[in-house]
Amino acid sequence: MATNPYEKHDFRQAVVIIHGLGEQRPMATLRGFVDGITAWIKHFDSEKSRPRYWSRPDGISDMYETRRITMERTDQNPKTDFYEFYYAHHMRNTSYSHLVPWVWKLLSTSKKEVPPRLITLWVRVRILLAFLTAVATVAVVYRSTIQQFLSENLTITATAMALFLLLGRIVLWIVEVPFSQLLLNTAGDAARYFNPMPSNIDERSTIRREGIAFLRKLHDQTQTPYDRIVVVGHSLGSVVAYDMIRLLWHEMHETFSPVASPEHAIFNEMDAVCLDPNGVTDLAAFQALQHACWKQYRANGNHWLISDFITCAGAIAHADFYLLNKLPFSRLVKQKEFPVCPPVMEGEDKTLLFGRKDYLFNLDAETEVKRTVDFLNHGSPFAVTRWTNIYFKSDFVGGDARRVFRSGVNDIELPRKSPWYLPGGHTNYWDPDPENTALTEIARAIGFRQL
Repeated sequence: MATNPYEKHDFRQAVVIIHGLGEQRPMATLRGFVDGITAWIKHFDSEKSRPRYWSRPDGISDMYETRRITMERTDQNPKTDFYEFYYAHHMRNTSYSHLVPWVWKLLSTSKKEVPPRLITLWVRVRILLAFLTAVATVAVVYRSTIQQFLSENLTITATAMALFLLLGRIVLWIVEVPFSQLLLNTAGDAARYFNPMPSNIDERSTIRREGIAFLRKLHDQTQTPYDRIVVVGHSLGSVVAYDMIRLLWHEMHETFSPVASPEHAIFNEMDAVCLDPNGVTDLAAFQALQHACWKQYRANGNHWLISDFITCAGAIAHADFYLLNKLPFSRLVKQKEFPVCPPVMEGEDKTLLFGRKDYLFNLDAETEVKRTVDFLNHGSPFAVTRWTNIYFKSDFVGGDARRVFRSGVNDIELPRKSPWYLPGGHTNYWDPDPENTALTEIARAIGFRQL
């Protein structure tokens, strides 16, 4: 077997953070993320002096607004370049018309089709709608009585109406623009990205095209090549990141450089897990198997570097509910349009290995031998990439991804960040607090260790 690059002393990794909803500013998410990771590492260092980090030109994206942040190597942690894939500038000019199809779909969905974590919100919305409907109905039924009362109490009515209009105008002046921007720039982003209607295609395609190009450039680095890439998606960014991974895998899963002795035995173990009707029963063992498959696929000559996918408050967990698609999500999974973890098997022979390629390899100057390499199917990135999904119990944007994407996802539910009746924690995942359990889980999923 070829020497595994993961074992090198000068191991170098890239971490790509993909921001979530709203009017995100370039570098804001990245700087906060790196500050949190650095604070977590330094908390366990008695001298509090390392690791150090510095900002450099991005060199990957075509934007001049973003930079990479490089963290030095320490005894316990590898040299790491942090990047941000920024896409918020493509979600512009959102109007309420973009929201209508998506909102209507969410409101018209029956309770049995709603993810368990969203049922509470689903019920509250319907209670509010029922209350508003009841008020409107009473106003219509008792219209004459209301009119008579108002006509007999003109002074009271005029005063009340004047105060109501004045107060309403003040409230409208205070919240109209901010609320409109908040609604359009958060829910609007989700509505447009989840809905493949013609008016959204350009934005969706541009974000995906630039995201795939971004990851491809990281893979193609030659001067200071990376040994490993970790992709982190927050909120809607989890959906963008998932699309980047699945679409780039389509390009790369059957591309190999010749090696002397490709091996495939490890993938038989992955096949056995995928065939098990009980799913993944030992998550730690399964993630170890995924990592072993990743290393073997690399040793076989494939250039796939993404070893880990981390989602925080991942809206991807509710993809079956949010996605506006006329086909059932389960059917799209079976057709391998949406990869799951563990992957869907290929064909009647029940194996993840889809096909094979032959090539000639030079053992030495005079000896040329034929070698055969088997490649995984186009829907199996999570045979070689571990998925860790982190969410606060009080953050309803995220949820249990295993419900949709199967039992190989490492779901980590954390305690509430707010009272039971309020959502909370959506922007607190990498707060630089040593007691922040989410930050600890993120750092460990990336592979950082305590000094």
